[in-house]
Amino acid sequence: MPAPWRYLGTLRSLAHRVVHIDETTSAAYARAERHEAELAGLVREVARLSENLSRVEKDRAARARDLSSALDEVRDSVHLLARRGTLERATTRVVFLVHHIEAWDSYDELYRLMSDAPDFDPVVVSLPRNFADSGTLRDEDVVHDGLTERGVGHVRASVG
Repeated sequence: MPAPWRYLGTLRSLAHRVVHIDETTSAAYARAERHEAELAGLVREVARLSENLSRVEKDRAARARDLSSALDEVRDSVHLLARRGTLERATTRVVFLVHHIEAWDSYDELYRLMSDAPDFDPVVVSLPRNFADSGTLRDEDVVHDGLTERGVGHVRASVG
């Protein structure tokens, strides 16, 4: 049998180990409590987001129903018009009133497409302009020259 003083060293070593285990366990418990609090906050946030998502989904579904209903009405109207309409359509006359030649380039492609289409009759009219409240209409000739340079047939509306 070993001497009793040898057990004393083992007991001291065990006491240090128990203290170390206690400190480690306390630190782990504190971390677990922090994580539990964070997790509870995240659970609340997920619940809030879930409610918002549910509300948005209900709103989206209602809008989808409304849109579907509106599209059904449009489809029905188109079908009704197609049944009532004739195959021969009247030509639509479109008038372009041009008083600012610098803006014509934004309309030129539309005008050309309408000119080439069988169901449109575009008409271009050059107008005089009045800028800065000058009180006089002028510069129709500038618009006329610009349209002529671009090869656009037009009617002149001048003040006489």
